[in-house]
Amino acid sequence: MECLADIAFFYYKFLEQYIGTIFELTQRAFADAAAEDVAIKALDFWANVCEEECDAEEGTFGFAARVAPALVPLLLRTLPSKVATEDELDEDTWDLSRAAGLCLQVLTRTVGDPMLEPVMAFVQQHVTSPDWRAREAAVTAFGALVDGPAKEKIVPVAQAALPSLLGMLKDTSLPVRRSTAYCIGMVLEQLHAPGDPSRPAVVPPDGLAPVLSALLGCVGTDDAAVADSAIWAVSKLAAGYAEAAQDAPEGPSPLSPFFQGIVQALLAAAERPDALKLRGDAYETLCDVLNCATAAEAPLLLQLVPHLLTKLSATWENAPAQLSAEGVEAQAEMQGHLCGVLMVITSRLTKVGEQHAEALRGLADAMMTAYLRVFSCRSATVHGEALMAVGALVDALGKGFIKYMQALYPVLELGLKNFSEASMCANAVMLVGDLCRELEAEVQPWADGIMYLLLTAMANNDLDRMVKPHIISAFGDMALAVGPYFERFLPHVASCLGAAAQFTNGVAATSDDEDALSYNNALRASILEAYTGIFQGLASDPVKVNTLLKPQAGAVAEFVSICFSDKTFDDGVLVAAVGVLGDLASLDGVAPMLIGKPQLMELLNHCLSHEPGSAVHDAADFAQQALAHGTQPK
Repeated sequence: MECLADIAFFYYKFLEQYIGTIFELTQRAFADAAAEDVAIKALDFWANVCEEECDAEEGTFGFAARVAPALVPLLLRTLPSKVATEDELDEDTWDLSRAAGLCLQVLTRTVGDPMLEPVMAFVQQHVTSPDWRAREAAVTAFGALVDGPAKEKIVPVAQAALPSLLGMLKDTSLPVRRSTAYCIGMVLEQLHAPGDPSRPAVVPPDGLAPVLSALLGCVGTDDAAVADSAIWAVSKLAAGYAEAAQDAPEGPSPLSPFFQGIVQALLAAAERPDALKLRGDAYETLCDVLNCATAAEAPLLLQLVPHLLTKLSATWENAPAQLSAEGVEAQAEMQGHLCGVLMVITSRLTKVGEQHAEALRGLADAMMTAYLRVFSCRSATVHGEALMAVGALVDALGKGFIKYMQALYPVLELGLKNFSEASMCANAVMLVGDLCRELEAEVQPWADGIMYLLLTAMANNDLDRMVKPHIISAFGDMALAVGPYFERFLPHVASCLGAAAQFTNGVAATSDDEDALSYNNALRASILEAYTGIFQGLASDPVKVNTLLKPQAGAVAEFVSICFSDKTFDDGVLVAAVGVLGDLASLDGVAPMLIGKPQLMELLNHCLSHEPGSAVHDAADFAQQALAHGTQPK
């Protein structure tokens, strides 16, 4: 059976003539009570079949739908655990009942609506059973169901079930409470979309109070597994309001009356000594919740900053002189969590009103002092978190950040040289972009050093390739920031961009690998963005336009044409490509040449056909106007 499970994953398309026999073998495995390991592998086979059919972009044999009428009763009979006592069943248990639950979940996702009736019949029959195993199986079955049927069918069912599920968080059985907390998280993850007008909200605004009361009560429970699932559920509940908070930061939001209670519960959970995983999940969920903050929550966010800075300083003030390897790891983990939360707070306060952003600026010295102290630790991971927190502070302070540049530059230099830690190097590169966008020409005193480090990193073959698009985009950011001063870097950058463009053309022409083409598009978009930065950065100097930019126009236009003609593009490439087309058209005398290239006009028309207001259409509208202006008689 183990081999069959692998065959389902690797050789699905050859299974048609064997599927009946394989199902018979599955039934035999379940009939043999002594062969639980074999039965688990049989379920792995069907789970893999479902995954293949669910993820397939082309037609499948529909094995899952064909076997569902016989497989579903078998799975449901297997869901109740066979352990004798509750103590034998914990969150790490993996047995036949757990395998059946996973298989039911992927089967439901694949088959959809036909699963609703048999699974709900099982749930209703067992959810009030005096046997804790039956109740736990009913909750598991319901959690497996929510990601299958059409939303208009499952949402009313979930709405009706939610009060019972909240009550079961107080069940006398610990395994039932654990499964219920996880089930509620599944319901919220899959069905909680209060901003979707096409279906009723599974948790309407007037239903938030009982849901949050129950979940926050579980966050403080003694059992870490229940608390962890409740924290996850709170994260999914908050996620439903994140988009509305971004669109209307003046607030308030439906979460506003509960915000302080949620934050306090999560901070308390992060202090629990009994589960380190709980700490990380609590801080991650705190970030998710804070991302939903509106102006109504700004005073609370401002109060959190000194509290978090105190906790951050405690990571070195209370540490022994010599930390063990485990101590260094624990210190870095806590510092990373706290920097992450501070980054989110900084970002939100800059968006919820100028008075709150101004209040944040009054805390900037203390924040920057703490971040610089964090950089003295030995963890590349926490360096990355701290760099992102600094980036948020750059956005908040704008040109006011200049006073910290002298102290920050050595840290930035170390990050840009850190080729062995890709995430650290990438965060440093992205910070360069933040600095260029906010400081603009005032970044020039550091431009030579930064550009040398970026070009060196670009040429290093040991650096993870995923960092390269960020570096190329940073070239454009620097060109926009320093303007004509960028001339000194242009020969090296132009050579780099030309080589990168040639590489992407080769990949697009020879590869059909999805991951390779996705990376290729990211690289192409960054090259095009760099050209935009260079053209716009040097456009203010007519001499440089004539001597440096116009000679490049033909080659850049050819690259734009290839990016469209090979049809491997995504929307990111389209936005950048048609944007460069507009930048080229803005160069005096270049627009007629562009209009004479049918492929470029096809690109423009394709982008104009996108929905008005989309990023692609907006960029195409700019290009169209630039072309029209560039072809007007002088």
